[in-house]
Amino acid sequence: NARGKNLLLHADQLPGFGGSSIYDSLSIRADKNYGMLLLVNGSESNIFSSYSAANPGGSQQFLSFGSSDRGITVGIEDLLTSNGSDKDYNDLVVTLASSNPLIVT
Repeated sequence: NARGKNLLLHADQLPGFGGSSIYDSLSIRADKNYGMLLLVNGSESNIFSSYSAANPGGSQQFLSFGSSDRGITVGIEDLLTSNGSDKDYNDLVVTLASSNPLIVT
């Protein structure tokens, strides 16, 4: 579904450590509910979701670090909690933000 809606980003499209990128092509609508998926090693059969219930054992892999009127910052833990995760949620930190503030009337 994400691929069909041009919402899939491959690892080589992501910025390096400490970097940032702007993706003008991502068509995100304010009236929809979105989750994030992390494909472990690019495998569609091994996925971590921002919805804990979708993860193996119901583990929390994503943690919100805060939000504003322009977006949200999320920390991602790339190991399963049951496999000795360090639970630091800094393995990948993503900020999804809009260049225009959302005004809801």
